[in-house]
Amino acid sequence: MGRRTVAPTIEIRAGDIERALGAQISHLESAAILRGLGFAVVDTKGSLVVTAPSSRPDVRSGVAGRADVIEEIARLHSYLRLPRHTPTWPEPGASTLDSACDGRYRTSPSTSGRTSRGRRPWQRR
Repeated sequence: MGRRTVAPTIEIRAGDIERALGAQISHLESAAILRGLGFAVVDTKGSLVVTAPSSRPDVRSGVAGRADVIEEIARLHSYLRLPRHTPTWPEPGASTLDSACDGRYRTSPSTSGRTSRGRRPWQRR
């Protein structure tokens, strides 16, 4: 026979949903969505205490469980209703911390006027 596991209890604090999704979804709507999925929801001062149903072994505990629950809220609220957001990362070819490195570039006669980077302290000679 299979082992019976204890359903995780996850606290969704005020602002967690907005920080994760970039949109404000009320606690009432979030609670209604989760109850519709079979989650047990207790609305406390500024947070929701959520217990996953036994039919949802995919919902984890802790921070990962918080992300699982917020994902369920986003899915049923509709991803199309959430604001579009383009992730940010360094532009290709842009200067990075390592390449900028405090102006440690040098021009030497051996490089025919080209700019080269000096050795780093951790590099062998």
